[in-house]
Amino acid sequence: MKLGILGGMGPMATVRFYEMIVKNTDANCDQEHIDTVIISHATMPDRTKAILDGEVDELLEKTRRDIQVFERLACEYIAIPCNTMHYFYKDIQEMTEIKVLNMIEIAVDEAFRRFGNSKIAVLGTDGTMKTRIYENEIKKRNLEYLRVNKSEQELIMETIYGIKSTGNLYYPDFEKLIYNLLDKKSVDCIILACTELSIAEFKNIESHKIVNAMKELSLKAVKLIKT
Repeated sequence: MKLGILGGMGPMATVRFYEMIVKNTDANCDQEHIDTVIISHATMPDRTKAILDGEVDELLEKTRRDIQVFERLACEYIAIPCNTMHYFYKDIQEMTEIKVLNMIEIAVDEAFRRFGNSKIAVLGTDGTMKTRIYENEIKKRNLEYLRVNKSEQELIMETIYGIKSTGNLYYPDFEKLIYNLLDKKSVDCIILACTELSIAEFKNIESHKIVNAMKELSLKAVKLIKT
């Protein structure tokens, strides 16, 4: 079986996603790893801007062309390591008969599996937050959702674009934000819902309280392809 990865949003996150795929595959030789087709579409229009401006036609048309490549190369599954892009999940799935993995559902399922009836905070782009794709999925399961405030969201966006532009993965203020959510706001679980945040580094955070959406997507993809 073959996995199609629609990446490039951003490029370093795509590199890390494929690394997760490799590391999470139980393989003793090259031939036991997963066949993958990676499209790193770095020039894909900014997803947050497209959503906020309501200008989505170019983004969807470019996505359609990428999906056609996966079809020609006989991929059985498609993974998109970009949370904000999942606002268009229904549109993308309707473009193809290939199963598109839903990272939002996968991440929330993992949070529910680990913590049951809990309070969850989601950290992602302005686009992801505005669309409420995570909030809706969380509330479907009757879990408590904590929305970050304006200043916290601004810090999250600074961290995301800092990682994109500089490659620096450690941001003390972002780590402090997570600590405060867990300690002072009694959040049981934090979902890292941006692929840049999924590769951020921490020094003083209890990692078992964090659900890394991109990592969970990689685990699901490996499980499906290998079974």
